[in-house]
Amino acid sequence: MKSQGKPALPSEAPDGTDTPEAGASSAIEDLLSRVDAPEAELESSKQPAAAPFAGLRTAQMLRQERRSATIRWRGSHDDVAASIAADVDVELVKLAVQNGDSVLVECMPGLAPVIVGILQTKIPRELVLKADSVRIEGQREITLVSGRAAMRMRKDGDLELVATRISAASRGFFKLVGLMLRLN
Repeated sequence: MKSQGKPALPSEAPDGTDTPEAGASSAIEDLLSRVDAPEAELESSKQPAAAPFAGLRTAQMLRQERRSATIRWRGSHDDVAASIAADVDVELVKLAVQNGDSVLVECMPGLAPVIVGILQTKIPRELVLKADSVRIEGQREITLVSGRAAMRMRKDGDLELVATRISAASRGFFKLVGLMLRLN
């Protein structure tokens, strides 16, 4: 007997009695929905249109063209088409492709993945700063060191250059000004 308020299950008739045909039909449909697609069908659908969940994921950059990119989810072998968010600089994405860097991808159900950032996962062998203007500011001191050469700038205005050999050249006027110049 069926209790009050309980909806009829697919294997039950509206009056609460079991019908074998309904139960078998439901079980078959359930099994069919779980069967994997044939291999040929899987090969033709390598690029899922949208993410099944909302959130952020990491992926490796493979290719980039204008504001579109091809990525590969971490732990996957499938290529996925993605767009690049309007506030992400395309030059930065090009560098990520060259370096094989990871990207941060925003996923929303029903929408294509969107690249929203580039992840730095290793110390680069070469660092290139490219901008209209570069400003490095230290409250007390800035020191640049490479091997046996160094340059130190201090808050009080002192500038020290230390090297094995220092060369200075000018294609135009070369001017040294100071209250006192001392050579050796």
